[in-house]
Amino acid sequence: MNDPLRKWRAGVAALLVLLASRAARGDDAPAAPAAEAPAVTADEPLVPPSIISTARARYDAGVEALKGKRYGEAALHFEAAGSLHPHAASWYMAAVAWEEAFRPERAADALSRALGSPELDDLTRERATARLATLETSLATLSVTAPDGWHVQVDNDTEVPTPARLHTFGGTHALRIAPADRAAFLRPVTVRIGTVTQIALVDSDGIVEPPPPAPTVERIVVRTEAPPGALRRTVGVGVLGLGVASAIAAVTLGATALDARDAYRVSRTQEGYDHVRLLQGATNVAWVGAALLVAGGVALVLWPAPRAPQTPGAPASARLEVRASAGAVGLGGAF
Repeated sequence: MNDPLRKWRAGVAALLVLLASRAARGDDAPAAPAAEAPAVTADEPLVPPSIISTARARYDAGVEALKGKRYGEAALHFEAAGSLHPHAASWYMAAVAWEEAFRPERAADALSRALGSPELDDLTRERATARLATLETSLATLSVTAPDGWHVQVDNDTEVPTPARLHTFGGTHALRIAPADRAAFLRPVTVRIGTVTQIALVDSDGIVEPPPPAPTVERIVVRTEAPPGALRRTVGVGVLGLGVASAIAAVTLGATALDARDAYRVSRTQEGYDHVRLLQGATNVAWVGAALLVAGGVALVLWPAPRAPQTPGAPASARLEVRASAGAVGLGGAF
């Protein structure tokens, strides 16, 4: 075991002995090894008493958990106290607890924050600096700078304000970045053990540009108009079909009327006579209807379509005529 680690372990052991002895006497828990209570300066914003009281309660809960060797719980209490009312004592104690909980990366984070505060005495600062240097040889370090009010977090560790010095293990991790004025976003970072990765964030980071508007597609509707007279010719074909059907019916009725006439010549009854006359009348009507329908259908189909209106300025339709006579051929037309 190297000398800095021995000094660190000795400091931790002394702290635990001090906690145990004070607990036996019923004394108050210490703030931190050789750390003084924070003094309020003119430049430091005033902290509401309720927040100070809550921070102290979390700190005391951390001390109780540390005495009970619930190191992970103690570390979380100390970190909460440091977040509510920043002080080197809380972060130093969190580092002690994380070290005992075998979480070196969290201990290194807490030590970095403790060293960033002015409250540590020289001896404690020397030991913390040496221990942090030892821890960082087996960890990957992220040094993050960002605009004021931004916070960062590696994976599921504690969110801390920037500038921050974060620690983790080698590999790819998720760096959660929380700007002061917009939603947080994630950035993957790949780090190596024993190295310090510098990350400088700027205001434009994490701003998602709106997607470009979708191109406007002009819809072209093509309207196809039937040529002039198409509907009339269609109706004409239908009428012509009805005429053909009527003609077939007339032929059938005529054949039936002839059979009825032959039967009447044999029977010579009034009933037979009336039946023949009825069939003959129906046959005549069918033939007349067929003739009218066929004639109407042919007329509708063959009737010439009206000419389309001539567009002003458009050239007139060209026409070529060929005239032939005995011994001569003539050409003529309109253009």
